[in-house]
Amino acid sequence: MNIAIVIPVFRPDGRLKMSIERLLRQSVMPDRILLEVLYENPIDREIPEIYMDKRIEVRYTPKEEYDRAGSRDAILRELDSDIVIFMVQTAIPQNRYLVEKLTEPFKEERTAVVYGRHMTDDECSPIECCVRQFNYPPKGMTKSLEDTGKLGIRTFFNSNVCAAYRRSAYLETEGFGKRMIAGEDMLAARRLLEKGWQTVYAPEAEILYYCNDNLRELWKRNFDIGVAHAEHPEMLENTKPGKEGVRLVRVTSALLRQNHMEEYLGEVLTRSIVRYLAYQLGRNYERLPEGVVRKCSANKAYWEKE
Repeated sequence: MNIAIVIPVFRPDGRLKMSIERLLRQSVMPDRILLEVLYENPIDREIPEIYMDKRIEVRYTPKEEYDRAGSRDAILRELDSDIVIFMVQTAIPQNRYLVEKLTEPFKEERTAVVYGRHMTDDECSPIECCVRQFNYPPKGMTKSLEDTGKLGIRTFFNSNVCAAYRRSAYLETEGFGKRMIAGEDMLAARRLLEKGWQTVYAPEAEILYYCNDNLRELWKRNFDIGVAHAEHPEMLENTKPGKEGVRLVRVTSALLRQNHMEEYLGEVLTRSIVRYLAYQLGRNYERLPEGVVRKCSANKAYWEKE
């Protein structure tokens, strides 16, 4: 089994250095680690020495040419690896078993995608810790298209932070697509499930990652999700995403109460309202003035390419 890891990089901080160091000490070593360095000026092309290990490939792409869906799709189709793992530059392997645990489920021939568990540390906010517990529980799961009636939209849940793809399965579909503002990982998972493949959530594959979004960042992220669902309504076919949002509020509130953190319950309600309003506005972005859309969106480059 030939394994490649691909990490898009733009003005990284110390987390990428830590991630690379841990990836180079895995129990199952990847055959390739490719850093796709995005740049806006010559300074962005300067790569610290730690990334210049002979086991690491570096290539450069002008930032304006990069698309989170189309560019990753092109990379996956170009590589000749059996398994391609996509990670973001802020995700850090929790231990030396990440690659091993991400690739073990591919022993089952129907498995097309495996995604790992997002872990938190002491810098994670209490609410975000609860959200991560909700989205990434300790119990694993194997999903097929038949689970839609039971799991709803969670059937297609995937991760752009850290997920592994069986390349041969991916090539049977349109994958991430050529251009998306957000949610390309979920769309790829749905397309694979519709072809008869299965996806696996592997909680033993642990990655340190979380988002301590403020309300402004939360708004922008959920606005973009709404846009993605408006542009690709097939992502929601036969599902009720609103029910999953209600579950998130309920479970998060319960976890906070269990940990005697009732003082955060008001903030949970506020963040839930922001998330809902931003998402609904994104779903109706075509009715909004262009200037409003750009201000509401986190992915400014997406609108530049229209």
